[in-house]
Amino acid sequence: MNTENIIPLGSVVEILTVGEVSRALGMSADRVRQLERIGVLPATRTATGVRIFSRSAVEAFRKQRQERRGFAR
Repeated sequence: MNTENIIPLGSVVEILTVGEVSRALGMSADRVRQLERIGVLPATRTATGVRIFSRSAVEAFRKQRQERRGFAR
């Protein structure tokens, strides 16, 4: 079992599905899954295997992407 992305009990974390991340980042769901597979956009799996992403991880990815493109705030 991979414990790298385990969220401590009692933590409040806003989670997003692949579709929600896709819309938030303006990319296809397949691209979101690919980024998760290669380790660029971390996700956790539910007991049934559904990928879930933390809002903070998605925002960190968005910021990195903007910085690479020269749009840092």
